[in-house]
Amino acid sequence: MKTAKELLQAYINGTAQESAALFAEKGALELPYLADLGVEPRYEGPKNIGAFLTFLHEKMYPSFKFIDVKIYIDTPDQAFGEYTIHQKSGISEKEIHQRFFGHCTVATARSSCSARRST
Repeated sequence: MKTAKELLQAYINGTAQESAALFAEKGALELPYLADLGVEPRYEGPKNIGAFLTFLHEKMYPSFKFIDVKIYIDTPDQAFGEYTIHQKSGISEKEIHQRFFGHCTVATARSSCSARRST
């Protein structure tokens, strides 16, 4: 079984489908700030998470990569870190400079993560 840090790093570095595959059927990806944009803030299970992450990777921020990754909590069953994107939006075409933080907990061999935008 992977540690929470290994799962969080795999999520950060993965493609949409690789990242989605890390989640259990009842695992969830929560991005509460998306509600302010009119986008669903919670996705459950690999299929739904994969569909959202594909939108994020292909439409919202095409070809983005997280940079400046810092992990602050590293225990076998949870990890917390921050990561950044500097990317042109595929929707508004504006340059986006956004810091995220993510919390990943492990139950069995799969994960549940939440990511939030840092202001």
